[in-house]
Order: sequence, then C-alpha cells, then structure tokens
Amino acid sequence: MLALNVAAGEHEGELELFVNDDDVGGVGVGASAYRYESGITNYSATTTSHRVGMLTLDQIVERHKDRIKGRVIIKIDVQGHEASVLRGAASLLKSADAVHVEVALFQYSGQEHGVTEIVPILSAAGLHLGPYQQCIGRVVSRYPYELDMLFVRQESLPRLLGY
Repeated sequence: MLALNVAAGEHEGELELFVNDDDVGGVGVGASAYRYESGITNYSATTTSHRVGMLTLDQIVERHKDRIKGRVIIKIDVQGHEASVLRGAASLLKSADAVHVEVALFQYSGQEHGVTEIVPILSAAGLHLGPYQQCIGRVVSRYPYELDMLFVRQESLPRLLGY
C-alpha cells in the first residue's frame, strides 16, 4: 500500500477540500449545502477548507512505478467525483484486473452523475460489470443513492475468483 498526501483527479492542479468540523471522515470538494438540500442532517454546518495538490492516477503511478508491483485492483470512493478520477487514469485502467467504484444513482450538488459517466469509461478500458454490486451509503427519502460496483477484465475473472 502506498499512502500519499495528494488528491486524484482528471488533471494536475490544486483542489479545495472541505472537512466537516464534527464528522470524522467527512470530507468533500464542495460546500456542505447539498447535505441540507437533500435532507441529510447528520452533518456539521461548519467546515474547514484545505488546499491540496492534485495529480492524475496515471501521474501518481508513473512517479511511483518502482514501488508498484503485482496485480492492479483499484478502489475509488470520492463522493461523486469518481468519473474525474477515472478520466485521469486511462493508462492505469488498461492494466487493471478490477475496479471497485462507488457510484451515485443520481446527481447532487453539481457532482457528476455516477452511472452514466462511469460505465462508458470503464467499458472503453475493457472492464465490465462483475459478479458483485451492493446498494450502500446513506439513504435519502428511504431510497439508496449510492451503489458499490465491481468492474472486471473478463480474462482476469477466473484468477480473481480463485479458479
């Protein structure tokens, strides 16, 4: 495992992160207003912003390729910005055995619409829906709004399942 203090995105640059002051692990890339618009009320009304550097996943892999070995399995959960991260990973996706990604089932607070953005990116890289999907996350108005999806390269499936 390689831990870096950098955001992953579609291009190199800088990103402003907003950390909820009383919610451990609650980080976003936009103001917290969407939480109240969507009826989610268990979040702090106050946030602290932090500017961080941003690289593409392809840039991160290129800079650390001597430390990355073995199979490529990618897990992405970046609160509605998964498509941006994937667009910055075109080379990495070509070698990935699997991608486990959280997708939004609808658009909120200007974030990308997960399913319609993510499926074409991963399909173009030769990755297709695998044998695992799970509704997860907070529920808004009794309906889930996030889905964990596993995309796999067909020739990698037997190896991943231990056949």
